[in-house]
Amino acid sequence: MARVSSVLLPLALLACSAHFLLPCTAANLSRYNILQNVRPEDVVWQPYPYLVMENVLPHDLYEELADAYPTAQELVSIARNRQTAKMNNNVRYNIMATKTLQPKTKIPTIWKEFVQYHVSADFYKEILRVFGASLADQRPDVERTRSKQYDAMKLVTRGITDPSADLRIECQIAMNSPVRRESKFSVRGPHHDMKIEVWAGLLYMREKKDKSTGGNLNVYSCKDGKCAELTTEEKHARGLQEKKNHVQFDEGDLKLEATCPYKENTLAWFINTPHSVHGVTPRGVTPFARRLVNFIGEVIGRRHG
Repeated sequence: MARVSSVLLPLALLACSAHFLLPCTAANLSRYNILQNVRPEDVVWQPYPYLVMENVLPHDLYEELADAYPTAQELVSIARNRQTAKMNNNVRYNIMATKTLQPKTKIPTIWKEFVQYHVSADFYKEILRVFGASLADQRPDVERTRSKQYDAMKLVTRGITDPSADLRIECQIAMNSPVRRESKFSVRGPHHDMKIEVWAGLLYMREKKDKSTGGNLNVYSCKDGKCAELTTEEKHARGLQEKKNHVQFDEGDLKLEATCPYKENTLAWFINTPHSVHGVTPRGVTPFARRLVNFIGEVIGRRHG
């Protein structure tokens, strides 16, 4: 238990700082836990550890959160720090946890509480409960880099500097903006995330009136067992999106293993590895945003001295 306490204390102190609206209340916020109904055996291990679960939150709680979700323009204005910020076509916008939890940020209290819980040490314990085995198996480099086991690591909310921290944790209220022009390209094609990312999660919050197509998350494996990233020249030759980091692989070289539907109250989560290839299916023209919550865990570089 001593090692768990070493995780709890630093983040508890952080949660009581002036950065946050709701100091010292993380212990009362567990009702928001997106992993409360998830078991370790729900994790699928191939082609890499991932989870897809519908109705992940209790219905009444999800409806409260959905009703209080910021409008698309509100989200853009907060994310861009401008009340009249322009909303671009089919673009990702994120509100970082540090911004959500600032007292001056005009976001409903239920969302401030939700975000605060999901950057807490209590939630990190839940991540380890569900994904601890897959983290140790697929990302042992993190423990080597930090010279300690996962359950002894100290957390810091992404965007706050703490030289003694091992992992950055993030919870973003986010969306892909409405699609005004049809395109064959997805908002994000097949790719894997940067190596510093250890885990990623998406809670989908589709609006009930949204009848658009696409926006699903695909899980891929590589047909030859090894994913070969395409060069810019190869992308151009194959007619693929050439925007940096938008797409790294040709879907023709991949095998579709699973799809997480863009559906209300649905969670997708995966451990990030060099073969954790995933992508979003293209959306049709729609006035509705692709609403989601983004969860991230990142390893901080090797400690010196």
